[in-house]
Amino acid sequence: MAQKQEVVVKFGPSILTPDGGAILVLDAAVSQQHSLSARVSEHPVEDGADIADHIQPEPVRLTINGIISAFPLHSAGYEGREIDGWNVLREAIQTGRTVTVSTPLALYTNMVLTSLSTAQEKGQWAVFPAIELRQIRIVQQKTVQLPPEIVKKKPQKATAPKLVDVGKQPTDVPTAAQGKTLLRSALDLLTGAP
Repeated sequence: MAQKQEVVVKFGPSILTPDGGAILVLDAAVSQQHSLSARVSEHPVEDGADIADHIQPEPVRLTINGIISAFPLHSAGYEGREIDGWNVLREAIQTGRTVTVSTPLALYTNMVLTSLSTAQEKGQWAVFPAIELRQIRIVQQKTVQLPPEIVKKKPQKATAPKLVDVGKQPTDVPTAAQGKTLLRSALDLLTGAP
């Protein structure tokens, strides 16, 4: 059984589903909003440091308000084409499938639908999907073999010093004469007397 491929959303004449994948072609995009942002370090950056090391790009966000009609002007359609298109989008958001979006400005891969809504009036052969997407970052896991000289060394256990109970210890209580001497020294220090 062939594994389902990701959904591709682009602009053009038809909806295709080759090899278990899906290509949803919007008849038109009434509006598109491409949002790219970056997170900048809140901490001071040392003079001479590479500034790019302190800036992290955020995932791309994309909002499309489109049209899928049963009978598009530029190609042959069929009754229910708009419903098939809506179902492709609905399935993508419900299953969390990644989506590739091709727009006149850019091609975005690894996108997921985060919001989907539509309006359809009675008697219309079209749906007007409002699609919000966000790019996800996919990383590869890698196993690294440690050099033999590091593997052979056994780590030393960290130990805290042992506590020794020294029992009861006498405390020195100053005598009255010693207390007067200490008080006098403190007063002399405060007043600046020699």
